[in-house]
Parts: sequence; C-alpha cells; structure tokens
Amino acid sequence: MLNKIYFLNKCYNYFVTVYKKLQTRGYLEKAIRISIIFIYEYLVIKVENFWESIGNFFKEFGYSLYLFWIKPADGSTPYILKLFFSLIFLVLGYFLIKLFINLLRKALKISKKKFANEKTIKNFIVSFCNITLNLLLVLTFLGFLGVNFNGLAQIFSSAILAIGLSLQDLISNFASGLIILSNKPFIVGDYIDLDNGSCEGTVIDVKFLNTVLQTFDGQVIVIQNKAVISSVIKNYSTNPIRRINITIALPYDTDIDLAKESLLSICDSEPSIQKDPKPVVYITDLNEYTVNFSLRCYVPTSLYRDILFNFNELILRKFKEEKIQLPRRPIQVFDENNKQVEVNNYVE
Repeated sequence: MLNKIYFLNKCYNYFVTVYKKLQTRGYLEKAIRISIIFIYEYLVIKVENFWESIGNFFKEFGYSLYLFWIKPADGSTPYILKLFFSLIFLVLGYFLIKLFINLLRKALKISKKKFANEKTIKNFIVSFCNITLNLLLVLTFLGFLGVNFNGLAQIFSSAILAIGLSLQDLISNFASGLIILSNKPFIVGDYIDLDNGSCEGTVIDVKFLNTVLQTFDGQVIVIQNKAVISSVIKNYSTNPIRRINITIALPYDTDIDLAKESLLSICDSEPSIQKDPKPVVYITDLNEYTVNFSLRCYVPTSLYRDILFNFNELILRKFKEEKIQLPRRPIQVFDENNKQVEVNNYVE
C-alpha cells in the first residue's frame, strides 16, 4: 500500500515539473495557438463549405424542377400542362361514366328500391361496365402522363402465376357468380334457404364475388358465391303458391269431426287461402296424451308469412268458440295414503 502511494506521488510531482517548464519556455501558449488555428481551419471552414454545398443542391434541384415542369430542355410540352389536362380528362371521364351508368340503369329498367325480374343479371352487367370503364379511364389518364406501360406489362406477365395462386378464392367466387347468373337458381327478390336453414333471406344483389341476402329482421348477410354454389339451395319464390303446414295437438277425447270442421272453416273464411288445391286436415301422430291434427293449405307465396302467423290467433279463437279443449301437461296427484287422485288434465 505504501509503495502505491509513493508511486502516485512521484508521478504527480513529475507532471507538475513538466507543466512548469513548458509554461516557463512559452510552449504552452504555442500549443494553445496551434489548437485554435486547427479548430478554425478544420471546423469553421468545413461548416461554411457544408452550408454552401446544401445551398447549391437546392439551387440545382429547383432548376431541375423548373426544366421538368415548366420549360423542358428538349422543347416538349411542359409536364405541368400534361398534368393539368390529364386531371381535367379524369374528372370529366368520371362524370361521363357516372352519367352512362345511370342511363344504362334506366335503359335496363333497374330501380334501386323495387325488385324486378332478371334484375340479378342486369345489376351484374351494370357493375361490370362500371368497373371496366373506370379501369380504362385510369389507364388512359396514366398514358397522358407519359407512364411507360411496357415495364408494367413485363411485371404483370412475370407475376401472373403468383397473382393467380393468391387470388384463387376470388377467381372461384367470380366463376361461381357467372354460374349463378347462367343457371339462375334464384334472382333478385327471391326468398332462398341455404343448407336447410343455416342461412336464409331475400336476395338483394348478386355481385362479382358475393351474394347479398336480407333477413326478415333487417339483417344483411353477405355470402361468397363459391359457398352459395356448394350449398343446397331452396328457392321459396319459384312457385306462385306455397303450402302451409300447421300441427295442432288435441286431447284424445276431442271430437275429431268437430276439430276438422273447425280448422277447415278457418280456411274457408280466409280469402287468401287457395281453394284449389283445397285445404285438408289429417291426423298425423298418436302421442301418449294427445292426437296431432295437421292442417295443410296453399297460399300465395308473397303472403305466406303473414297468413302463417295469423293462423295461430284464428285457431285459438275458433277453438274457444267451439269449446274445444286444448291439452296441457298431465299432472298426477296422490293423497296422504299414497293413492292417486283423479284430476282434470285439461284446461276448461
């Protein structure tokens, strides 16, 4: 420990002695002057040259923009004029395409609020024309700006395989849309059911890639065309009439003829129910406590839901009028001696 302290003290004394000799002979002042000169030459002058180079860069850049936009060196049309007239062409083309699409809708008699026959394929034609014309408009706009399409064509041709693989689903949906339009399993305005109730609603539109349905409660369902084609499709709007099946469970002691007459009289009192085929009532099941009566009649397809929901009220009123008892859950009652007590199992 004493040797380390002695060594450090000796080093300190040596540096103090050297500093005093340099100060005495003027070497320290010379070193300071040299350092100042070095800082000025290599820092200040370099900074001035740096800002000067930046200024020259912006001057050259501004002159290049001037030559490109306003006064080209080869004497060609200034690019700013090309851009101006190209933008005018783009705006006019957009409104002309919009006007053409509106005229096409009117020519095809397509209404945005009402359904019409064959509206499916008409909407598809309008969408196809709209997309094609807008694509041509954009390509023409780029051509006016001087875009070289040769390079783009080479890029598209080299990437077509990758694009095809990545867009398999889109291509499949588009092809399925064409199949829907050609085979016509349904059209806009039809009420359809896919895969036995997994999805059902009124067809609003058939687009390039998907089909749009609207349910009775106002929900909008979008389904890929590929999924629609692979599903079991029930079209309830193909036929003008549709059969209603209503099953009513009645007690075994019910007068069968009276029950049938009551149900058929309801059908006779409703003018919307078709008389041909005529309504019929069958006994379809014999359950443990009840007998199932099945009422079958035909109604216009457009009124199916309204009549179906109204039937419950009509049947209940008619049975009360004819004093036909409706069943309820059987109840077994036992007394204190564990003997079963007979009770009325039906609602009076």
